[in-house]
Amino acid sequence: MNDTNPDKPDKAINARLVYEHWLLLWHDEVAFASAIRTKRKTYSLGLALFAGLGFFKVEWYKPTGFEAVLGLTWSGVSIRILLFLALVSILISAYRLFTERGVDKSPSVAEPSHGRANTALILSSDTVKQCMEAPEHEVWLTRIASLKQGYERLVEANQRVNLRIKSGLFWMFLAYLLLLVALIAYTWIAT
Repeated sequence: MNDTNPDKPDKAINARLVYEHWLLLWHDEVAFASAIRTKRKTYSLGLALFAGLGFFKVEWYKPTGFEAVLGLTWSGVSIRILLFLALVSILISAYRLFTERGVDKSPSVAEPSHGRANTALILSSDTVKQCMEAPEHEVWLTRIASLKQGYERLVEANQRVNLRIKSGLFWMFLAYLLLLVALIAYTWIAT
């Protein structure tokens, strides 16, 4: 409490409470980032499954007499195109799932919006010196500002990664759909 007015709360206590609020938000966003990472690992199994389906083992010839199953007919060319599009879709899906860092195109160098979010939490040596001489509530305000900046970077990164994962899932679904259509057509032609 303030010495001059007992009814007026201390600025340092209020600043610490605001800091604790931002710290809770930070921890929540870190947990969300971990969940996104787990989600990406789970969806990676879909890519591995695609490769394990025998996509590359499509027989181009019937076993008896080595007749061409997929000749240059419209159906054979269509199946080849479907398989090629499925392969391209799965490659785009892998790219979207496993890349996340964007290029900062903002002209501001003072506060870049890219990089790791926790770098905003690191105080410069000048800021540390200023905090040593400042009143307690100003130190809390400095910590709040850096935590808020780190939190905003983390939220931005999580949103970007989540959108890329959703995009990757769309491309993976498209690849599986194309592969299914190609395999149904192949089975119909091969019989």
